[in-house]
Amino acid sequence: MPVSGAGSEVTALYESLQAYACAARQHKGKDLESIFELKSTNTRAADCDRTLKQCMEQFKSDEEYQYSIVETTNQFFRDYNIRSGYQFLRGGAKVEAIYSEWRKYKRGSGMKQDDKWNPADIWAMKTNYVQKKNCADLDEYNEFLLEQYNNKNLIGISLKKVPRGAVKTKVFNDGATKVKATFKQVKPMTDVIASKDVYFTVRSGGQDFDIQLRNFSSRPDTSTWQGEVKGKSAAGGKIGGGVLIEQAEKAGVRMLKPNQFPASTKPSDQKLREFARMYKTINPQSRETQKEVFTKTKGLALADPTWWMSKYLGVYYAFNVLNSRKQNSVASKIFSYASSASDKSSVFVKYSDQ
Repeated sequence: MPVSGAGSEVTALYESLQAYACAARQHKGKDLESIFELKSTNTRAADCDRTLKQCMEQFKSDEEYQYSIVETTNQFFRDYNIRSGYQFLRGGAKVEAIYSEWRKYKRGSGMKQDDKWNPADIWAMKTNYVQKKNCADLDEYNEFLLEQYNNKNLIGISLKKVPRGAVKTKVFNDGATKVKATFKQVKPMTDVIASKDVYFTVRSGGQDFDIQLRNFSSRPDTSTWQGEVKGKSAAGGKIGGGVLIEQAEKAGVRMLKPNQFPASTKPSDQKLREFARMYKTINPQSRETQKEVFTKTKGLALADPTWWMSKYLGVYYAFNVLNSRKQNSVASKIFSYASSASDKSSVFVKYSDQ
């Protein structure tokens, strides 16, 4: 998605116009200067699920998007030295074939969403590219796609809206670089009952990102407990609770599964004392005593089981990660997943200002 908060139709039009711009740049043979160079005659190499007319109508007065599209296009052609023989795809049968093949092998990968495997918004595909089918497993399919990328036969492109002169290129899952993150802290909480969430901060690529843990429902439904990566250039969005647990376990941290939490059961005093102890351990800055945490929690937990489930799971998760002393490994695995750079994700190039 090019910009946080953009509606799905605006996103579709933006991505399609980027593909049309790439087609026009290929036809022209040198850098574009403006999106108004795009015509039906020089964008025939684009195959999109939105028309050029629709796209131009949307962005004809938006200079920020225009700059982003032109600069990303020109940078892409500089990066890959593309001259001719490509189609630029947004949606359609050829793109669907790429993803439908991965869906055959995704079981056991820890990924459910297409964009966690590969978040490409558009694809540059050589006209003679042949889609491989019936691989032995996901690793073989990813290796095939990496070979196609290295030979410049198929390039998945993830897009972010970028300001003038700020476009940067970053390749993911090419075997050369890995996403790393360090765990900084559990964000201090001054009042245990002030919210139902828990935040911890990780650092990656010189930037800090907060990961929010909470229930995203008004009911005590453990299936809606999940994480959300927040930060200026965060691209991960929500991360399911099952994935959070799985990534921690991959790092060697033992965890309670969210569905093992008896959300509908009133907490015992023993469970409340356990919670108060964990809360104080991860939140030593709090002026609340362990006894005060117990008393406050007991009152709200009985009245609001949704709050109790959300807060308990967040505190439990943070406590176990910290107690394991494997928090940097957990941070890297979570952030890799959120960045579509897990060990089961496939190669793509990202254009952004980061």
